[in-house]
This record gives sequence, C-alpha cells and structure tokens, in this order.
Amino acid sequence: MSAKYRFQIYKGLHQNLAAIYRDAKKFADEIGVPPEMKGQLGLTGAVSSCHALLTTEVGQAIEAASRKVVENKFLIEEIREIVKDVYGDGYDAAPTNTCEAALWVSFDTLASPPTTGRGES
Repeated sequence: MSAKYRFQIYKGLHQNLAAIYRDAKKFADEIGVPPEMKGQLGLTGAVSSCHALLTTEVGQAIEAASRKVVENKFLIEEIREIVKDVYGDGYDAAPTNTCEAALWVSFDTLASPPTTGRGES
C-alpha cells in the first residue's frame, strides 16, 4: 500500500478491514489461540475495543499515587514543564478535567479578542 500521508494509510486499512480480520483469525488459529481466549486479548491502550492490561509496574504506580494528596497546581506545573521541555518555552499547556472544559478553553483562546475575556464587552 503506497501512501503519501497518514490519512491515506488509515483509509487503505479501513478499505481492507475485512481481509485484515480474516488474516488475524487465520493467524490466531495457526498459533493455537484457544476459543475461550479469542476476543479476550488486549493489545493496545490506544483506540481499541479491547485495551491491553496495565503492566504491574504501571498499576502499582497508579495505586501509590492515588493514596497521596497532591494539589492540582503542582500537577499542572509538572505538565507545563513537560510540554516546555519537549516543545520549547514558546509552548504551554492548559490541563482540563472534561471535554467540555477543553472546548471552552480552546474557544476562549482562539475566538476571544485579546483584550477581553469571557463575558466582557
């Protein structure tokens, strides 16, 4: 499959989905995946209907972190530092808790005039 752009690769994969599933089923049979395990193996944490399990190390880190009280401002500063370390000081982050909040931050950032904020005229 020859593609110049990533979206073209995804388009080709989507067009060949039936063949991909057929090949996957054939391969599962060839390597002896027992029937009770079929559909139960998670391979990725990305967009998947069957996510992979967390590694033990990641699960333990999440459990340990869930037992500590950490103010949001410290987490936000850490996220901002990571963004700046990776992309440079010209970039920043605005962590949000919901998709709606992220949309409002995006809207306010992209559509509000620079001298006014939400609700000001």
